[in-house]
Amino acid sequence: MNTSLDLAKQWLNQQSEFKGTNLVPFAAGTANTLYQLEGHDLLLRLHNQQLSMTDDCAREYATFAESAQLGLAPKLVHLDEHHRFSIIERFGRSASVLPIEAAETLLRFHQQVTESLAPRFGGATFDYPSLLLDPDRQRKAKIWQQRMLQSRLRPCWCHYDLGPGNWLVQAKSSGLTLRLIDFEYSNWGHPWWDLACLLCEWPMNEADAIVSRYLQLNQLTMTDREQQARGAAVSLYLAVSLQWCDGALAQAKSKTQQQLLQTRRRHYQKLWTGNGLDH
Repeated sequence: MNTSLDLAKQWLNQQSEFKGTNLVPFAAGTANTLYQLEGHDLLLRLHNQQLSMTDDCAREYATFAESAQLGLAPKLVHLDEHHRFSIIERFGRSASVLPIEAAETLLRFHQQVTESLAPRFGGATFDYPSLLLDPDRQRKAKIWQQRMLQSRLRPCWCHYDLGPGNWLVQAKSSGLTLRLIDFEYSNWGHPWWDLACLLCEWPMNEADAIVSRYLQLNQLTMTDREQQARGAAVSLYLAVSLQWCDGALAQAKSKTQQQLLQTRRRHYQKLWTGNGLDH
């Protein structure tokens, strides 16, 4: 059975400009691996089919293409129609520290991509509790979603996966420039979901500063209402992430993949317990 890497190599060798191109490891995450195309300012992104949570390539392609046009993502050169790999423009490096400029980038994504894609993908409908299988957590999730919706932030087109590996950063004389990648899960949602992702996936001091700046850009402060929305969004995010890890672990075949997923699950469980969500 051909792997995603084998299929990507076959496609590259069928293209005259890429035939015989060497692939150099660039970065790796839980569900995706990046390779540099030697001699080209391009990256090959392999999608782990076993850990994929979507088959809506049209939505992913539309989000990536629109984000690239708006200067929020690198140029998308090719997206495999079966969601096995993609070729994207190389931009800077994978961010190891998330700078405060991420707040402006995320706000632009929420505002401008929403404006562009809303006519194509209908109204802002989402139901986070329906993502959960456990009846007790689903019941709690309905309460969390209600609290989140009390926020003054309005639903928008969300990225859904803003953890390390999906932010690229480039230093220029004018300052730092950021780009987003990996729009596999992008869809309608609530801004607090993306903010909760930052709070759960990045060091708290970095994420807190970005969340505060994001609210400030929206002319908001961390009122009791927003604090409750924040707590509810983090609870939803952790519940869904723990379930995702359990499902992915059941499918993961390699020991390396299992170890990565176990590490992620321990991280989410620690946050879950630390937020008093075991009761």
